[in-house]
Amino acid sequence: MSKFLTLRRPTTITKLCTLVPQHADAAPNEIVQQWADLLPSSKIPNRCCPVHAIEFSRGALGQALWEFPKAHGFDLQDPSHRVVQRTYNELHDTHLRQFWNKALKKVSIFKYCVFVGQCKMSNYNSFQNLKHRGLINDNERVTCTLMELNKYRSFLYQHYRLLLQQRMHEMNTDQAHNHDCFKIQAHLKHLDDFNEKLSIRKNRAFIIFNRKLERLKNPST
Repeated sequence: MSKFLTLRRPTTITKLCTLVPQHADAAPNEIVQQWADLLPSSKIPNRCCPVHAIEFSRGALGQALWEFPKAHGFDLQDPSHRVVQRTYNELHDTHLRQFWNKALKKVSIFKYCVFVGQCKMSNYNSFQNLKHRGLINDNERVTCTLMELNKYRSFLYQHYRLLLQQRMHEMNTDQAHNHDCFKIQAHLKHLDDFNEKLSIRKNRAFIIFNRKLERLKNPST
């Protein structure tokens, strides 16, 4: 009932929001019904969490967090990192991606050894330690808190806002182009003899061009 009481008149930006896709890690996999209508710029509230705990995640092991796509270009909206404080997390370090991939391979080898019956304690590695401490989940994704996820959402919203601006610019240019074409068509409708005048001008230009060409061929005449 509260959803219908807070309904507002749709604007141009809200209509364009459905055309711009959001980042895959902007929302958790387990979405509550109240979270489905949240804007990309809004935070996920803590009071709407269900009874069971939800594992929040910002990406997989070795996946970079604070990097815009190449299509974003050079951005100076937040040069001092005041809007979003970009903290370092070694689990999301791209330079350690090879190390985490080796850890994942060792875990797969360990599972195979357990299945075969040749289990060795030496196959335990840092990956098992991370999983035991709750730093990663069963899907091999790095867990985070709700506050960290909201900060990451505000960072992703900067690129989302740029995509909205591009869609607005495209829509305005298309509208201006269509308006100019409509004005030209309306103006040509009032000129009944436009095609006739155009053909006369073409014929005159063709005759003048032929005369100049004959003079160049026969300069004596």
